[in-house]
Amino acid sequence: MTIVTLNKADEKHLAEVMEIAKEIGHVKVRAYCDGEIYYCMEGSHRVEAAKRLGIPLILEEIGWDDEMETDVEDAEGYKLERAPVSVIWETVYGDGYHGGIYSGSDFVSVEVE
Repeated sequence: MTIVTLNKADEKHLAEVMEIAKEIGHVKVRAYCDGEIYYCMEGSHRVEAAKRLGIPLILEEIGWDDEMETDVEDAEGYKLERAPVSVIWETVYGDGYHGGIYSGSDFVSVEVE
């Protein structure tokens, strides 16, 4: 199983996410699967936190046409908007991978819901 994230982790933000993840004991992210690769549609820092902390990673599988909230940057800063997974995927992954590339064996466990 290959798992790809949106962005590379920022160490300062990752430290904050890891503190929360330790308390919860697992992390959960929404991901689209093309049959071979799980593309995380959010949660780059949560995925890296699961790897470093050795806690379970839970992937909530979402469909190509499903809509989800995503943060969009405009002139006034970030805001949340709804968009189909297909649009988010094309925006983020359309020209290649910019985040982390993981194997399922990088984690203590990977569960797909």
